[in-house]
Amino acid sequence: MSDRFLNHDLEYLRTVQYGTEDRLNARTSLHTKYSTAETPWFEWLRHQVDLTGARHVLEVGCGTGQFWESAPDDWGVLELTVTDLARSMVDITLAKASRRFNSVTGIECDAQDLPFPDQSFDVVIANQMLYHVPDPSLAIRELARVTRPDGTLLASTVGPRHLRELFALETAVFGATRLVRHHEIFGSLSGLAQLQNSFDDVEWRPYEDRLDCTSGDDVVAYIVSMPPGEDASDADVTRLRTEVDRRLSLSGGVLTITKDVGAFVARRSK
Repeated sequence: MSDRFLNHDLEYLRTVQYGTEDRLNARTSLHTKYSTAETPWFEWLRHQVDLTGARHVLEVGCGTGQFWESAPDDWGVLELTVTDLARSMVDITLAKASRRFNSVTGIECDAQDLPFPDQSFDVVIANQMLYHVPDPSLAIRELARVTRPDGTLLASTVGPRHLRELFALETAVFGATRLVRHHEIFGSLSGLAQLQNSFDDVEWRPYEDRLDCTSGDDVVAYIVSMPPGEDASDADVTRLRTEVDRRLSLSGGVLTITKDVGAFVARRSK
């Protein structure tokens, strides 16, 4: 079974995975609902970037615009540009961000070929998206190209332990179907050298969290939102539900999921 989620099938990502917000919401809601972190993810992420003096801000791979929800009031003066491979994601983010920002532009484009002049932005944000790009190094060069001298890139991603219990569940039911995982493409370890080729100062900042899941339905919804679960037969989904319920029962009704996530803060000095 081919893993279209990880093998950079851009048409699949544009029209299936992110054609609507449903599949992404199934994944993000698991993190939101069961997170044990002291600070919510997007609030923490916003605190990692210093917008003092910034005017022009770009988010590449904006998804459903959660980064901009509940943004501080003084961010409203920013001139914000949001992009995504999928037009549907751009439209969703535009609707949300326009309620908080006076100047918002949305563009459908590929991160590997950004339609902006050199040194256009003070801050560039790439949240959990560089591992989807066919050539992350090319995308990073584009991100660096459009970042102004003394500008900042905020690029979040995952590490090798991320969601290992979910992937063990997936393997138990569907077999070993993944040859590579997100962290190997662009992760907390593999991303460092890629960023250092284009930025002068790169720092990794970990986010402390885990998921304590109590609903088998939410766990199943996460797994079937992407390959191989999205291609599962009814019988396979029944086996998955049975296995999830079994593990919940064995763990006293709480299935703990490891998170290994954080963000790179990368700066250009020239």
